[in-house]
Amino acid sequence: MNILFITFDQWRADSWSGMGHRAVSTPHIDDLARHAVTFRNHFTAATPCGPSRASLHTGMHAANHRSITNGTPLGDQHASWADCLQDHGYDPVLFGYTDTSADPRGLPGDDQRLTTYEGVLPGIQAELVLPEDLVAWRAHLKDHGYGDLSNEDIYTCRLGEPARFQAEHSETAFVAGQFLTWLNAQPAKQTKPWCAHVSFVKPHPPFVAAAPYNDCVDIDKIAGPIGFQDDSSGAIAKQSCAKLEHPFVNALLAKPIGHDEKDRLGPTPNDLTDQKIRKMRQVYYGLITELDHHLGKILETLKTRGEFDNTLIILTADHGEMLGDFGLLGKAGPFEQAYHVPLIIRDPRHHQHHGNKVDAFTSHVDIAPTLIAAGGGTPPLQCDGHDLGSYLRGQKPSHWRQGLLIEHHFGELSNSYYQDALNLEFSDCGFAVWLERDWLIAVFANLPSILIDRQNDLLWQHNQLVHKPEIAAGMLERMARYRMQINDWRLAKCQLTPNGLIGRFDVPPNRPNTI
Repeated sequence: MNILFITFDQWRADSWSGMGHRAVSTPHIDDLARHAVTFRNHFTAATPCGPSRASLHTGMHAANHRSITNGTPLGDQHASWADCLQDHGYDPVLFGYTDTSADPRGLPGDDQRLTTYEGVLPGIQAELVLPEDLVAWRAHLKDHGYGDLSNEDIYTCRLGEPARFQAEHSETAFVAGQFLTWLNAQPAKQTKPWCAHVSFVKPHPPFVAAAPYNDCVDIDKIAGPIGFQDDSSGAIAKQSCAKLEHPFVNALLAKPIGHDEKDRLGPTPNDLTDQKIRKMRQVYYGLITELDHHLGKILETLKTRGEFDNTLIILTADHGEMLGDFGLLGKAGPFEQAYHVPLIIRDPRHHQHHGNKVDAFTSHVDIAPTLIAAGGGTPPLQCDGHDLGSYLRGQKPSHWRQGLLIEHHFGELSNSYYQDALNLEFSDCGFAVWLERDWLIAVFANLPSILIDRQNDLLWQHNQLVHKPEIAAGMLERMARYRMQINDWRLAKCQLTPNGLIGRFDVPPNRPNTI
């Protein structure tokens, strides 16, 4: 069976029409979901991009893989799903990026892999690498007559204006086209199945889209942000944000917006207006519409080649996007909009269960075990997650998690913004979220905790901890129990006895350091 693993970047769970979104139209994603299983409570295990993808590719929580920032090395001792599939006859290929930071141990100090967090996942062959410098895509634009453009040249336009490139030459079109060229070069009837990871950068900022996608979504149908209202002057109404009194959230609101977006959105999130947020959302949803279009071309090609019913398809995102909710941008806050992402899995072997919707909590740590099991392997003990195959077969596992662990480290060694703003040490700059059906608790290393009523709080209230101590106590106990269950078991599930070795253990991946 072929394996096609597709990720969109920064695509939040509610932003496709199959989840009832009234503005964005995603007919191809919706059709895929009708012929697949949709996991409606799927969450990333960590943010931002690098840590999220480290969990996605290893099946491990950040508490174990410890690649906790963009640039924190991912240890060579951790096996990836690609490593494991290689052991079962696959040669995984990449189109896009994996944001894997190289393990510096054993590398010379002048090795170029130590200058970027955008390394390539071990075990996968890069057919197209497209990091932030966009070199391959910029060369593609030059070949199509756009000249020798820098990233700034490409993305310099006002919010909502069309990009200077045509839609058929966009990043999304380029990545999809490169994958389809490779796919069509594969023998139509090959004895060895293929495996590809296609990693699209959109709808990640910059919030710039080519025509017609820059304004194809009806802005009048776009809902306003949660917990954010303008007063008559167009600024944030102070009374609407009265409950946003938490030092970390205040630091988020005051943090300068990146240079690629500040001219479109303002100097800081504090400068956002409802009008800007709605326009930003229009572009964001347009980028998703464009992704849907190219997903449709990929699915149609699989059908034309006769491979649609012989290919496992997994579609998800690395993490979500705040999109102006509570006045915030990105994926750094303690709110579930930053973590809740789509997950659609089509296993052609179990077509009788296609169309099923799963409401159980699933996590990015479940993706690697699912890929490995689908390829005929046994997930290694390092995996904190579980194979989702039971759900694909229409079965409900007898034991399944009742809550989710999500982690975020906001300190930086190269930028001390949060350390300075909050007077924290680097090791104190982190929090863990424990999320259950009705409540979410965010426990900070050295700041007040936050308790959110998921069913009733439009504006989160960290003083819920005062009013609901019994809720918080129970959640903290269950979080601690889960944390003990996901301790590193790679050697801890075997024992040396007078009769010899008993139990199981993981063998470290047998590969050179070629991240």
